[in-house]
Amino acid sequence: MLAVLVDADNAQPSITEALMAEIAKFGIASVKRIYGDWTTPNLSGWKSIVLDYSIQPIQQFRYTTGKNATDSAMIIDAMDLLYTGRFNGFCLVSSDSDFTRLAARIREEGIPVYGFGERKTPKAFVSACDEFVYTEILWAEKEKTSPQPAHTANILKGDAKLVNLLRRAVDATSDEKGWARLSAVGTNIAKQAPDFDPKNYGCTKLGELIEATKLFDINKTKSSDNDTKIIYIRNQRKKVENESKQRDFACTVQQWEQFVQRYEAGNTCNGTIESISWMGLFITVADSGVTGLLHKSNLPEDFTTCFTVGLEISIIIKVIYLDKKRIELQRAS
Repeated sequence: MLAVLVDADNAQPSITEALMAEIAKFGIASVKRIYGDWTTPNLSGWKSIVLDYSIQPIQQFRYTTGKNATDSAMIIDAMDLLYTGRFNGFCLVSSDSDFTRLAARIREEGIPVYGFGERKTPKAFVSACDEFVYTEILWAEKEKTSPQPAHTANILKGDAKLVNLLRRAVDATSDEKGWARLSAVGTNIAKQAPDFDPKNYGCTKLGELIEATKLFDINKTKSSDNDTKIIYIRNQRKKVENESKQRDFACTVQQWEQFVQRYEAGNTCNGTIESISWMGLFITVADSGVTGLLHKSNLPEDFTTCFTVGLEISIIIKVIYLDKKRIELQRAS
């Protein structure tokens, strides 16, 4: 269940239909309240809306000049609702930074917060939410127009902030071959940038945006259990880096032959870290000249800072690919 709390002074009644449709993506809005001083004429546009959408108006008089009693009332109600333990999500509709601490406090209880506001919303409030939707996008949807024209690949590639965000998300969720599930990438992006929305770039979905950049390989498959489509993404740049890295650490024929005579899969041995990359650690097995990858999935999240080149560690030879002259490693417990 969701609790939807609207700051009438900092929201637009014209986008209510699109707003409620967006909120429905997160769950069922069992509580819908809107706060303001309903004796003032500037809120008259809300009167028919609250009836049509069964939103409960909460009256809050402006007792003194310069003090926002509406915000205070909304914050108090939000905390009361939080302590009931009935809700698994809160939707805060406002462009006001006064709700930053409220959003953070709700999240401290493990409850997600979905924010909705204009692009002028202070970054602090945006970052305090799990997800943040700009209402200009909802307005464009109401008018059945594109929020922004679809950007070309050159424009998208030139957006360093976007490219870095996408690459970080793919790298953080990829497997040893560099492939990441689109759903996992989307989850990671939401954690990094709550206000991220493909619609800001003229795309309706994340997959469409990633494909439009022409910076990633895309593989679409079907689940073995059903016909559900699964989309995998791979950073083209990392693919090149991986291939280059493998060439750099290529061993001689003699080194490989001696290695396979001496070791087999499952053996524990020592190795020296030759390089640290986004994929993990490239480690040369002791006295062999053969280098393999210890993938990041077998390492702590901060492996890039807690390991150093030249360090000797204990490893297990996980797989030996005889035809490719390549090995995979895992960390010895």
